[in-house]
Amino acid sequence: MNNKKITLTEIFDEEGGDKGSYFTHKDSTENLAHNYTKVYDEVMSPFRDEEINLMEIGLWCPFFPGSSVKAWSRYFSKATYYGVDIVDCTQLASEGVNIDIMDQRNEKQMSSYIKDKPKFKFIIDDGCHEEDAIILSLGSLFPHLESGGMYFIEDLHVVDKTNLYNLVTNKFTSEYISEDKIKYINENVDRCYFSEDGKLCVIYKK
Repeated sequence: MNNKKITLTEIFDEEGGDKGSYFTHKDSTENLAHNYTKVYDEVMSPFRDEEINLMEIGLWCPFFPGSSVKAWSRYFSKATYYGVDIVDCTQLASEGVNIDIMDQRNEKQMSSYIKDKPKFKFIIDDGCHEEDAIILSLGSLFPHLESGGMYFIEDLHVVDKTNLYNLVTNKFTSEYISEDKIKYINENVDRCYFSEDGKLCVIYKK
């Protein structure tokens, strides 16, 4: 059941995972949270009770299994969730929660996966956090984001962001995807910005 009085940060802090304001490994007190939920709550809150489609890459967490799936399911009251991971997390599936195994480095797998899926309001890349995987996913999935939708790339503090910065000026290029996909991205990015700490990229689609 959706509770508008609780914030996304509070939900993630309860469920676990590093998207909220507090996260630590077992037997540690160091806070490793990234505070992405502040950004997510700000841009997603108007859609909490709408029938949207949300896709997330990267579900497996050894410390808090299924935390992200549980948190998004609590936050959105009518959304349909589509989660994928290279690790088998299909045990997390439930009503309104679709879980599949997918390698985000495999364009053929992504094309096969996405062909029968609806357009997404939000796509979150919390996958393997490596440049080739990020770009391959963006090239394959960005066309399946609905107009006005948002694409998020997390944990960029461990990634070479040189090419991604060009999304801000619609001059993106990459060796990892075709010229047609690059052209589509540049022509359809409405605006793009990075969080102050550079860890999160937010891309709005025209």
